[in-house]
Amino acid sequence: MHPLLGVRKRDYTTTDDVRPSNERMMSATHSELASRSVEAPKRGRYHELDFLRGWMMMLGLVLHSAIAYMQTPMGELWGYKDSQSHFGFDLVVAFLHTFRMPVFFMLSGFFACMLYEDRGVSEMVRNRRRRVLYPLVVGWLFLFPLTVAGFGFGQLGGTREGAKEAIEYVVTGKAVEHLQLLHLWFLFDLLIYYASALLISRLVPLVDEEKRTRFLDRFAKILGHWWAPLPFALITAFTLLPMPSGTLETPGTFFRPLSTLVANGVFFVFGWLLYHRRSLLSGMVSYAWRWTLFGVLMFAVHGLALMRFSATLGIVPHTVTVISLAVVIWLFVFGLTGLFVRYLAHPSPLGRYIADASYWFYLVHLPLVAWGSGLLAGRDWPAGVKYVVLLASVIGICWVTYDLFVRPTVIGLFLNGRRYPRGLPSEPV
Repeated sequence: MHPLLGVRKRDYTTTDDVRPSNERMMSATHSELASRSVEAPKRGRYHELDFLRGWMMMLGLVLHSAIAYMQTPMGELWGYKDSQSHFGFDLVVAFLHTFRMPVFFMLSGFFACMLYEDRGVSEMVRNRRRRVLYPLVVGWLFLFPLTVAGFGFGQLGGTREGAKEAIEYVVTGKAVEHLQLLHLWFLFDLLIYYASALLISRLVPLVDEEKRTRFLDRFAKILGHWWAPLPFALITAFTLLPMPSGTLETPGTFFRPLSTLVANGVFFVFGWLLYHRRSLLSGMVSYAWRWTLFGVLMFAVHGLALMRFSATLGIVPHTVTVISLAVVIWLFVFGLTGLFVRYLAHPSPLGRYIADASYWFYLVHLPLVAWGSGLLAGRDWPAGVKYVVLLASVIGICWVTYDLFVRPTVIGLFLNGRRYPRGLPSEPV
């Protein structure tokens, strides 16, 4: 049997920014926004970015629930393949995979810089240890055996005998042959990025302040144009070249590939720099729809290139594939950020609840997906019906367990930064 091979939320209440009013935002030109090197006074919570980060986690459930019903053979990359399939799920998985984790790592860099600037090194280390390291270690110890057994259950037909054999496979220690980080690889990588950021931050003061300011101003000027995603896409294209699949590879191995760390690290660094010029977030609104829609069109281009060139040897076809992918990624990074800034900048009880719950949803969903798809293995239902039943069941179980056993308990203290009463808040928090 083969287990899965790869493919949070602190209550930050003080930051150093104030959002311009809609009138000022619409009247200010991009060049004017880009020229502002001095940040505005303190503002409250970044609700829009918190929500965006939460939704990127929630989309993990949508993506992982679809993999078993893809037509493309996944081999050892996924622990179970259902007998029913549909090409639509290939599109869903490929589409979500292009931007979900890049957007998440960009936001992680933004909030990490905010925590570092606002609370200092000691608090950042303490916070990340509690919010990332502990969930990674404790979560993996529970989730790895459950997930491996779940995928084995599906491979063995979803029968009672198959369940016993799958559990025995884990209990006897045979599953150790396939040790993986599973879907928690991103927490492992975040710890590497946090450590690297703290190390580099000790060296930054050695650089002349005027040079640092000039660099950030040039970074800000790029963000003020419609073509802003393109320079960053060029950087990402270079990081994708070592990946033979023509996709952003995110394996769940304990040994982290340098190519994956570098590729996702670009988004983390971008988010860190963006925090230093966070007043430009409002300037990303003007082109948000155009960036997002053009990203959808470019995804079609990338998909055609991937299907046509993925099996073709040669640097030129591979380069075309990764360049188109890099453009798609950055169009969505800019576009989705702008859309959330435009429409979700105001506090919402439901939005706040979903943002807080998303960490728990993502942590525990994979064994539920594995066992749920196994339970549906013997059903002669269309792939679409199985998918809807699976996804709805996983969301339901995650929601009930979060509200009853996480939100008001010590687990919620670790995952959300504080305990909350059960149910939707009567007002935004």
